[in-house]
Amino acid sequence: MSAVTGLALLQVFAGGIVSGMKAGLSYPTWPLMLREFFPSALLKEKFSWNAFMQYNAADYWGRTFIQFTHRTIAYSLLLVTIAWNIYEIKKHSWRNLPISVKTFNLSLLLQIAIGIITVLSCVGRIPVFWGVAHQAGAMIVLANLSWIWFDAKRKQSFAPRDYVHDVVSAATKYA
Repeated sequence: MSAVTGLALLQVFAGGIVSGMKAGLSYPTWPLMLREFFPSALLKEKFSWNAFMQYNAADYWGRTFIQFTHRTIAYSLLLVTIAWNIYEIKKHSWRNLPISVKTFNLSLLLQIAIGIITVLSCVGRIPVFWGVAHQAGAMIVLANLSWIWFDAKRKQSFAPRDYVHDVVSAATKYA
């Protein structure tokens, strides 16, 4: 659970930079970024530390980098969440998972869908409605994570833990 929380916080941070840099305008395609998984602009364009400090319409590298990073964190967050759910379902069964976990799963899937709609709507203009909906969705995802941690403290029967250690231990046990 700590990996999910850390990735979610990092994702919200990166999302704020994506929004501020208007990075969606550079790559209004999904799942690929203008027909590339790894955008060639990261290798061709000039690197700039300024890209992380202020918006510059001429800085294509910065917008490419932050858009790629935001997407990569999103994919990672989804995969880690799936792995965490599999671990917890094996341990407790789906039926016995707290409603906070199920609500988090739903909010994360909705957030991903809104993010995809937002980026696909960035053709020539910023879709303010979808951008605001995506930012609001991030707050809902974080609220759900807070709820999970609250449930864990309150109930102690369902304690979010670092499942990576258990997964690695189990994998090496049978290797």
